[in-house]
Amino acid sequence: MDGLAAGMSKERGRPAGDEADAGARETTGGRPEAVRWVRVATTIGRGRAVIIAGRLESYDIPTRVTQEAAGASVLPVGAGLLAQAHVLVPEEAEEAAREILAQDADEEE
Repeated sequence: MDGLAAGMSKERGRPAGDEADAGARETTGGRPEAVRWVRVATTIGRGRAVIIAGRLESYDIPTRVTQEAAGASVLPVGAGLLAQAHVLVPEEAEEAAREILAQDADEEE
């Protein structure tokens, strides 16, 4: 998985390298600004969480998918808390993300 160790967070939709540094300088005078990530979905298994993250990213909402390290290990853990994966978004995008997920839930019914 893109060279990341199992169970580690993956952030997408964020400029890398010089672009990210330039953006920080424009908004914070060169100081990195802390982003507060909030959970908008919890699933059993990482696969469904990645699908949800992709849906949000299609609306330009940055996401992170996290899972307990033990649940993402090579051990067959498919139930309980260790199997849970979480979809996180920046706090300022929480409302928009929840609206998108609510629309999706309504369409499934």
